[in-house]
Amino acid sequence: MSRIINVAVVEDDASWLKLLTNELGSEPSLSVRTYETAEDLLADESFEPQIIVVDYYLNGSIATAMNGMELIRALRAAKPGLPCILLSSKADLTTASKHEDLVESLTYNREKTLQLLADGAFFYFMKNSHAPKKMKDLLLRITRLIEV
Repeated sequence: MSRIINVAVVEDDASWLKLLTNELGSEPSLSVRTYETAEDLLADESFEPQIIVVDYYLNGSIATAMNGMELIRALRAAKPGLPCILLSSKADLTTASKHEDLVESLTYNREKTLQLLADGAFFYFMKNSHAPKKMKDLLLRITRLIEV
């Protein structure tokens, strides 16, 4: 019997949340729970995620809402080894993984990249028109993080 991995998906865009839920939920070894806000995930004491998939820009209309990077910092303070995958529709983030086999780079802001890595993001996934085709890649990356 294969091990079930708990994955928390934090995404405030309903269409992206549905896409991620459908794609990740199709993998039998993943138990996926979704949240619209970082605060919702932090308040849920009944679920202990082993991997976090989080949108960088959460609740942009609510000034006091945590963004994805703040959530990663909070989670990693409590559980330092927790794998986190950061999502964003913005192409102005440059990121690279701590694990050489999980490197993806976009051009622009090196300082922000280093901060994301310091805060625990293992991978950056760009949400764009090509994203549905990249969902399988995201699933493979999640599986690799579990095996590390």
